[in-house]
Amino acid sequence: MTSLPPPLWSSSTRLKLRTYSAHLVRGASLTVLGVLAFASPGFAQPGTFVTGAVFADVKRFSRDSVSFSLPLDGTAFGAGGRIGVAPTPQWTAELGIDAGRSTTNVRDLFTPTPVPRQTRTENQLIATSAVIGYHPQVTGRVVFGYFAGLTFMHAIRKTDTLVAGIPVESLARHTVDNVAAATIGMEARIRLSTHLAVVPEVRASAFSLSGVGPSGFAIRPGVGVRWTF
Repeated sequence: MTSLPPPLWSSSTRLKLRTYSAHLVRGASLTVLGVLAFASPGFAQPGTFVTGAVFADVKRFSRDSVSFSLPLDGTAFGAGGRIGVAPTPQWTAELGIDAGRSTTNVRDLFTPTPVPRQTRTENQLIATSAVIGYHPQVTGRVVFGYFAGLTFMHAIRKTDTLVAGIPVESLARHTVDNVAAATIGMEARIRLSTHLAVVPEVRASAFSLSGVGPSGFAIRPGVGVRWTF
């Protein structure tokens, strides 16, 4: 009987990684919130904005030789929310959380028995990002912007085996990674009124999963609705 390899990290090591990443996320959040507080004495003062967005989550990964090159690629829909501030007309600072839906891949296993066996992989990416944006031209109805920053990627992976279509829980493997990712992107803010705008955008993040796990990138084209106070 073919079985999946044991987890690469001990429970104590995974706990340390999650704790360290949590501190990093907390630090980035406090930094951006500090910018918001410094630039705006009142939370909803001019220059502060909130955005709700939906996007397509396009994920591509390198092959993972440790887990039999199980496929992780996939495309799904996602949604997120951001809050930011514009200390000057050209510069913005933004903190956001974006979550894509999980995607699933199934691969047939070749076995000597007539009972069909398959390996199923499921993964999901949740991104907490702190980015700085620059807008070269701030006049007109359409304003283009470019941004870059740091993302803390919460990656959930689950692998199990199906025998005759029934999952075998004893062969299931669940992995959670919290890793840093570099993020870049661009947007086009289309003003509808003094406070309301539609914002088409695209974001790209590159990262490597913990240990000798695969590297990957996520491209998220989407559109948001922004309210500026």
